[in-house]
Amino acid sequence: RFESTPTPPPPAMRAVLPGLAAASVPTIIHDFGKAVATGLCVREGMGPIVSFPRWGDQVLTDQPEFAVGVVELDHVVPLRGLKGVHQKGADPVKDLVSVQALYCDPHNKTAPLWVLDTGHSPLDPALAEGAAKLVEVELREHGEVGVVKRTYTFSKEIVPDGSALNDVRLDTSGYAYITDSNLGGIVVVDLGTGVARRWSDDRMKPRLRDGEHFVVQGHDLDSFQVAVDGIAYSPVDDYLYWKPITHTTLYRTKASTVREGFPSGDFAAASKATQDLGIFGFHDGLDADREGGVYLT
Repeated sequence: RFESTPTPPPPAMRAVLPGLAAASVPTIIHDFGKAVATGLCVREGMGPIVSFPRWGDQVLTDQPEFAVGVVELDHVVPLRGLKGVHQKGADPVKDLVSVQALYCDPHNKTAPLWVLDTGHSPLDPALAEGAAKLVEVELREHGEVGVVKRTYTFSKEIVPDGSALNDVRLDTSGYAYITDSNLGGIVVVDLGTGVARRWSDDRMKPRLRDGEHFVVQGHDLDSFQVAVDGIAYSPVDDYLYWKPITHTTLYRTKASTVREGFPSGDFAAASKATQDLGIFGFHDGLDADREGGVYLT
């Protein structure tokens, strides 16, 4: 949890949440085997909903044909009503190509499921017009059926070739915020009108400071350059939290400053108001709760 002034790096955060590591005991809900699930929606009264992106068959060899599924006991079944492009008769503009992220309000059983479709594989930089999209889905029958209510598509000006839409969050004022973890930038969508703008800031790009190295399990991944990736929205104070993977600093921006710049597409004031919260290391996913807590994976 962050106060009004920037908070020092991790030790201060650990002090705010004493005993968290000792109190949290992970429970295995399902073993996906060699399949890779990235998006997750969890809501009381229904099984966890997960998404399976397409990064190329030579990279992910055991992905199911369906794009979005529901975990039921010891297996995963397709979320009925949604079709992936690997299923017969699918259309990459109307149907799901590579679903990288899901978002749902865990406290509102009637709120929609939001499905973020990157629109292409990372190994195929060409992007069909309209293939990158955000889909609003109404969940029915205890989360086993999805009905598409609206699809938001993006022009090449907003989501150009080479983009990789990665994660999405909604604020309480009717806007969605989508990260582009390849080119670096945040796509802002007015969910009422469907208009989208692209917010760019140099801090959204991957960057290692002098002496920093991106090492995972002993492997040097300095060449693994991933731009702004995780994003979180805190409803208690209207802040957006975001950071690139290959960048150790965590940032936050008052969402109101982004909304104010939206009509003109000029986000200079939002960038100027962005706060540096200190060095936190390398992280991917971000989330925030309703009490102002921020979580990083």
